Amino acid sequence: MIAIGKGKVVILVYGEELKNSDKSSFVNGLRNMHYKYVGPHGWYTCPWVYVNIENHSYCAGRPGVAVTDVLNDHAVTIPEFYKILEEYNNNPANFDSSEVVKNIYSKYEGKEVFVFKKERFDADEGE
Repeated sequence: MIAIGKGKVVILVYGEELKNSDKSSFVNGLRNMHYKYVGPHGWYTCPWVYVNIENHSYCAGRPGVAVTDVLNDHAVTIPEFYKILEEYNNNPANFDSSEVVKNIYSKYEGKEVFVFKKERFDADEGE
């Protein structure tokens, strides 16, 4: 594992804007919240990043590589990430069992990591 960590505090975030991760408004927002880049490599053109909400770090995704274990083994959209982060900020120890977080991930149950509805990368990013 790299410095991003693993487990329930690492959120896999998907969004088309992340294809240019280091220039995206999402990554700029992470920087503004004092998150640090900890990836061992540069940026790829894949639309996802790993974010550790406990130690305020992030790294770029890598095509074909599962960088680390993530919360509920599924990606979330950028708006969903902010909802999860709010739950974490309110209750760090039990955020993952909050109704908000359970509702986000329940719709992805049984689906592959980047399948949001029926096929890969078919997220409604406005959710």
